[in-house]
Amino acid sequence: IIKIFISIEFKMDELLNKKNLNLLKELTLSNFKLRNEGSVLGIFWYLLNPLLMLIVLYFIFSKNIGSSIQNYAFYVLIGVIQWNFFSSSTSDGMLSFERYKELVKKVNFPRELLVISSVFNIFLSHLIEWGLLLILLIFISGITYNLIFLPIILLLELILSLTLSLILSVAISYYRDIEGIWKNVLFVGWFLTPIFYAKEIIPNKFSFINIINPLSHIITFARTILINNKQIDLLILSFIFLCLIILFILSYIIFKKLVINVAERI
Repeated sequence: IIKIFISIEFKMDELLNKKNLNLLKELTLSNFKLRNEGSVLGIFWYLLNPLLMLIVLYFIFSKNIGSSIQNYAFYVLIGVIQWNFFSSSTSDGMLSFERYKELVKKVNFPRELLVISSVFNIFLSHLIEWGLLLILLIFISGITYNLIFLPIILLLELILSLTLSLILSVAISYYRDIEGIWKNVLFVGWFLTPIFYAKEIIPNKFSFINIINPLSHIITFARTILINNKQIDLLILSFIFLCLIILFILSYIIFKKLVINVAERI
């Protein structure tokens, strides 16, 4: 165990040196600028998709599933924004090596920078979405001191996406079917995560799905502080944070072992 952690520390020191951090910054910002180049509506594009999904879901479910949920419109919007980040970041991170195929084959640098920059690129867009959402909340319902927990919630989202993206990016290099499998996992995950319904309606025999679903907890944390104006259960928050850190470390170890052969497989 000690050898594993020493190895991780060494690899992280290599990753976090000034040269690699500058490369990560350039990759992230260049991709972000490229995505937004030529946009007329600018930052308002970021809320367009969540708002369209909100309108459809609200129209269909507000009279039945959403009738007992406080502030159902914001309830759905928070869930949609967080789900969209998770879905987009993991899908984008998974294809990092395919997108930078020539760079991977010709230049020697820490390959994880490509995956991390892909996730960070989506995360920048996600921050803009959150900023616009908070403006709406301030004008419509107001916010409380519990907002101080939001950065922690965002960090949990980021760690979860990075963890899965690292694994998916190397897995797809070995098995091309991973892309199709992950699309189906996301399709099923959309319905298994309480985005437009309350988790309380899930039958007890299936409640374990919510318990083992970290995104379900993260979305609940956000709704607790922004809609219910209550403090998060710090014990549950600490447990989820610890679990995600452990999973991230394990995923990074697996990534470093498998990424060696990626250049020959893409």
